[in-house]
Amino acid sequence: AALVGFGSRSRRASVEALARTLFAAGFDRVLAVQIPAARFSIHLDCLMTLVDVDLVLIDRRLRRSSAVELRPRGEGVATRIHPSVEAALADALGLDAMRVVEVADEHEQWRLAANTLALRPGRVVAYAHNERTNEALAAAGVEVRGVPGEELSRGHGGPRCLTCPLRRDAADP
Repeated sequence: AALVGFGSRSRRASVEALARTLFAAGFDRVLAVQIPAARFSIHLDCLMTLVDVDLVLIDRRLRRSSAVELRPRGEGVATRIHPSVEAALADALGLDAMRVVEVADEHEQWRLAANTLALRPGRVVAYAHNERTNEALAAAGVEVRGVPGEELSRGHGGPRCLTCPLRRDAADP
């Protein structure tokens, strides 16, 4: 499964095209979440991060959003609406429900509290200045490695945004 956001910088048709590409690569579902058209939410990872196998860190404003599930059907795409992002995630992960930690407040959301980097299930890198959100994560059993980032968050880059996947294969030159 894949989770994608769409909003003012993307179109629903683009999500469907991406879904078709992912289905051809072996994915069996794509969950699409509409990103609010607001300055605090440019990307989906500015609003939520899966921080453990059953725990999502999420901004409360995204919790009010439904999610569209896309699945391959013949040459087309079948859709189904989930009442919430958490319900869609739980279904995709085969869980009864997701545990949820909300970002503490709009101030910490603005400073990218939801944009954490999951190192592994239950261990994240997060900006240390988002103290209340980090405390809520710790109370939920997540190990939080706080890093300084006051200046970086002003440019709207969080720990997850500031990373990029690397391919480390001995066969690659």
